[in-house]
Amino acid sequence: MAQDMQRNGYSFTPGHGSLVGISIRDEDPDRSSERDSEGYTALHSAILTWGHHLRNWPKPNPGFKTTLSDVFARDELCLCRLCDQGVNINARSGDSSSQTALHLAVRYGVLPAVAILASYGADVNAEDSSGMTPLHVASGTLQKDIVSSLIKLGADINAVSRWTGNNPLHLATTAVAVRDHRGPASTGLGCVAELLRHRADPEVANRADLTPLQEACVYGREELVDVLLSHGADLNRRTGAGEGCLLLFLGRPANVRRAGSLLSKLLCLTRPSGLCVRDGSGRLPAVLMRPCYAAQRDRLLALSRRPKSLKDLCKNRVYLSPAHAGREQLRDVLPDAIFNFVFNRWDAPGDVSFSTEEDDGECLG
Repeated sequence: MAQDMQRNGYSFTPGHGSLVGISIRDEDPDRSSERDSEGYTALHSAILTWGHHLRNWPKPNPGFKTTLSDVFARDELCLCRLCDQGVNINARSGDSSSQTALHLAVRYGVLPAVAILASYGADVNAEDSSGMTPLHVASGTLQKDIVSSLIKLGADINAVSRWTGNNPLHLATTAVAVRDHRGPASTGLGCVAELLRHRADPEVANRADLTPLQEACVYGREELVDVLLSHGADLNRRTGAGEGCLLLFLGRPANVRRAGSLLSKLLCLTRPSGLCVRDGSGRLPAVLMRPCYAAQRDRLLALSRRPKSLKDLCKNRVYLSPAHAGREQLRDVLPDAIFNFVFNRWDAPGDVSFSTEEDDGECLG
């Protein structure tokens, strides 16, 4: 890469494997837009080589932190010098992704570069060839610190990708949802909560006509559902095909096999008019048509015709209200029995349960 850059009119001074001491020759300032054999400008290369020699560091030794600080300081200096020389801050890469240097900084998690590029006028809402802004990229990779930085720098928190219709909240939600169900999701949930805290709209539907909450229900992620509900997401919205959160949850066999408190929560919180297990065409989820789930199907159909009790309606009103976000304040004013009933008690109405212990091969298939 160094040879490509020298051939294109740049001077290159190696320093710990980074692009340090780089400068555009005064006699040929237009060289700032030249590209290497892979279609990258010097600015792109500065991001791509940021501390690259440390990415496969086998085992930290006592001098690791000192070395790391020194290298990153050199990388920051290199980037600032390039920007001072008047490079095109918003130049796009020559490959099919058409990403800016800011996109690359986000993609590789280089937080200092995000701030530097923005200070020199990088467009925080620039779109790549997929219609993704840097905030889309940061949200989809669950980088909370970078998400926070981009929002403070003026990134459009509700920008919609022109191809998928996803906003940053969609991407963060899906990224958390597809993680291994046995693994921790706290970091990802923090990113989702950060977007919501800055007023990301949870009611935007993407090209698949799904809101972030509906995506969370499709994947059966209860903790994700809770975060979205606490910020006002509509549990009772239906898609154009007539599918609500409950139906979307039941439509995925993996959810039914491990159905637990989330199913109970959806049954309890869905309002009477929304408790429907048929889509707009009157079809039941395929999994409920299996003979082994005949009893559950009948119970769900009976529940869909049964009015909720006044007590349950009050519970729903409190849980789904903005007061949910201030549940700790409610803990101080509500009697323990009422608080636990509203926020902690999720008994499946009508004894609807999907036990996996006695399921035969047809149910598990």
